[in-house]
Amino acid sequence: MRTSLTGRALTLAACLLGPALPIGAQTIVPLVVEGDVVVGVGAVTRIDNLAINDLGEWIVEVDTDHANADADGALIRGGALWVREGDPLGAPAGATVGSFDSIILNTAGDVSQNLFLDGTAGSFDDSGVYYNAALVIQESAVSTAAGFTAGTPYIGFFETRLNDANQILIVASVDDPAIPSTVDRGLVIAQVTSAGALVSETLLYKEGDALPGQTDTVVDFETGAHEIALNDAGQVLFGAQITGDPARDHVIYVDGTLIAQEGDPSPVVGRSWSSLSSPELDLEEHGDYAFSGSLDGDPASNLLIVRAGQKLIQEGDSLPGMSGYAFTSFGSGPIDIADTGDVLWYGDWDDPNLDVDTGLFLNHTLVVQEGVTQVGGVLIDTLRGVQDGYALSDNGLYMVFEAILQDGREGVFLIEIGEPTVYCTAKINSQMCLPLIGYTGKPSSSSATPFRVNATNVLNNKNGILFYGYQPLSLPFQGGWLCVAPPIRRTPPQNSGGNPPPNDCSGVYDFDFNALILSGQDPLLTEGQLVYSQYWTRDPSSPSTTGLTDALRFAITP
Repeated sequence: MRTSLTGRALTLAACLLGPALPIGAQTIVPLVVEGDVVVGVGAVTRIDNLAINDLGEWIVEVDTDHANADADGALIRGGALWVREGDPLGAPAGATVGSFDSIILNTAGDVSQNLFLDGTAGSFDDSGVYYNAALVIQESAVSTAAGFTAGTPYIGFFETRLNDANQILIVASVDDPAIPSTVDRGLVIAQVTSAGALVSETLLYKEGDALPGQTDTVVDFETGAHEIALNDAGQVLFGAQITGDPARDHVIYVDGTLIAQEGDPSPVVGRSWSSLSSPELDLEEHGDYAFSGSLDGDPASNLLIVRAGQKLIQEGDSLPGMSGYAFTSFGSGPIDIADTGDVLWYGDWDDPNLDVDTGLFLNHTLVVQEGVTQVGGVLIDTLRGVQDGYALSDNGLYMVFEAILQDGREGVFLIEIGEPTVYCTAKINSQMCLPLIGYTGKPSSSSATPFRVNATNVLNNKNGILFYGYQPLSLPFQGGWLCVAPPIRRTPPQNSGGNPPPNDCSGVYDFDFNALILSGQDPLLTEGQLVYSQYWTRDPSSPSTTGLTDALRFAITP
């Protein structure tokens, strides 16, 4: 059970602390660390790429101290060597792995990526899109996608994205004779079988097309590792540059729907988008999205991260518990949105102590902080807020991140976010106490053993309710923070009990959530579901006459 803070002195001290890790049964597990030996290859010297799926399966690309620079790179999967540079490939004949690109891992454990090849027949066929070990499309192959001119060859590939329907989204370079430029670009979806055999190629848009609602045409598509996204429904999120007014020539689309364009109003009132070039972006299975961009106006507050059309965080903002420090950067790493709507992002703020001024955030909750978070008793010295520096599984249960420890070792580390975790900020009540949510037990879809969600440090003899939902929120509400997004479900009212009057902070609420799960009253409370919960209380002496705890996030286990 979580320990409560009681009394004015402790409450005020807690409010003056800087950002802290969310309280919960979080364990950080090292996956690959510099110096680890990859059997048959060598000792790890550098981390390059990483991926994690909904089952917690992971892949990490590493460099090693192998003497042969053409055989020193490897993919480590679940702790064992999976593929290394120099390994032979089934196709094309005689080809070996030259080097790796970004890794995409779906729920079934299948992988898509663009591989650079050695040993091919010529110099213009030395890359290919692969599904596991199967070659899907090789550079120099002629595209069969309708929309390209007949005979158009592929001349290179950038990033791929793979969904659970075995669709691969590819940013491809082609040489279409109908397009004046030498190197032309297109967004292509390749449908493959479970064995990796190519079934079809579908061209979404190509250079020279006019996107829906535009009269100007596409000059190019964004080609960065996290500048395209594909969800399981086959929807595509992408950025593009178009001809015309330079102040309006970058756009972001979901399929054929424009969601942002330079010069248009942003979600921040009175501020328009000034730059959407090279946005970090992601798309979840329900079609909600997250992306970054820059606003016009004040340069100290022009960086913005958007979730589902609304502001998530802005340069210059300060989150509760940050002692007034303001964000100055969001790094150059990905912005990952899970199917729960949770967003993982990197933040840098203006704490004069540069040893503790960056962190990884899930929504508005600080999960990992440099100079504060420890791994096995060793402090994290540096977080990698860069491309492929961290990733979130689609179901939001697993997070991997790259960091350098205080002892100088670089590594990749895993957090199972599904463990119950406290997030958001409680409201100080009229007795100057900080009401705290907590728990005992484990949320389960099959166990009758209680999972109790409790609240301590609340006013005595007052009614209150535990409410819950399936999306997080951080919105000013009744003098505090509403931490659960609508639609909200309410559990039966409780009385806090505690000491006889007058008012003090001896009250306690307690609710067995497993009993609710097993009752079947809410059909959404099933295995794997993420739940966000918070207590609302009566507080007649406060201006709003109400109180709020912080909130608890948990995943229902088997």
